[in-house]
Amino acid sequence: MVYLSMTMSHLYGSKVGGHVDVPGLSGGCLPCNLPGGYTVGEKVYFTGTGQTFLSGNKVVHGQQGEVTGPATSAAAKGKQAVKVLYPGNKRSIDLSIAVVCRLP
Repeated sequence: MVYLSMTMSHLYGSKVGGHVDVPGLSGGCLPCNLPGGYTVGEKVYFTGTGQTFLSGNKVVHGQQGEVTGPATSAAAKGKQAVKVLYPGNKRSIDLSIAVVCRLP
């Protein structure tokens, strides 16, 4: 576990010292062990059938996006999935690694 030390005045105006636990902070990517060997910031392409979600987010076959971390939705729990942000979307989308690839 790595600790990030700071004075609480940075947060609340007090001068009380303290520390914040930051799980996974090691100077590298956060987190480094994503399914499929993907890394945060890696460019990927969507290979599935395009669709638009109720949120307004959409994916288009062949569209390039960026991996932003592990999938966190209840539907993705326990599955090989990553979170990907596509241009024009407000938020990242949880996708199975079966529908993303490194090459167009």
